[in-house]
Amino acid sequence: MRACRFAVTFLISFQAFSYVAIAQDKRFSQPRIDDVRLDWCWSWTVKDCGKRVADMFCQRRHYTSAKDFRHERAGGHTRFIGSTDSCRDKGCVGFAHITCAGLMSANPNFREFKNPSLGKYRLDRCRDWGVNCGAPAAKAFCKQQGFANFKYFRTDSQPDGHPTKLIGSNQICDKKFCRGFQIIVCQN
Repeated sequence: MRACRFAVTFLISFQAFSYVAIAQDKRFSQPRIDDVRLDWCWSWTVKDCGKRVADMFCQRRHYTSAKDFRHERAGGHTRFIGSTDSCRDKGCVGFAHITCAGLMSANPNFREFKNPSLGKYRLDRCRDWGVNCGAPAAKAFCKQQGFANFKYFRTDSQPDGHPTKLIGSNQICDKKFCRGFQIIVCQN
């Protein structure tokens, strides 16, 4: 009797957990970046289209990946996710929809750090002075936080005038060109 009660409780808990995971999926119709339709491809120079672009779109919205997506003619103007360029032609191809899955905040293997800092300074986008910027600095930060690697990061597009700290050398960057991270998502 006791084993049967445990099995029923487990089954109900499992079904409830499965429902929660499905409810966390979100569908974006004609997804946009900065109010411009998202292009099907990464950039003009990197012809990586479809899945990689959809995954990055979802990661920027704090989901782990794209579950489903479809392309369509976007007719006139799309923005690439991998650069600041855009397509301005009636033949531009964008996404009809993207369904994102796996809300990162619900997964213990991920942790989001908004405006990450080292002590009283924001984390600089470079691991070492002027080199190893972006991914190497994000990876070093995640390792310092006890994670295996990073899943996603975004740096400031422009310097904001505040000093930053380099994770590789602990140097303070107080120059006008210093930029930090807006977000780093770490993963195991």
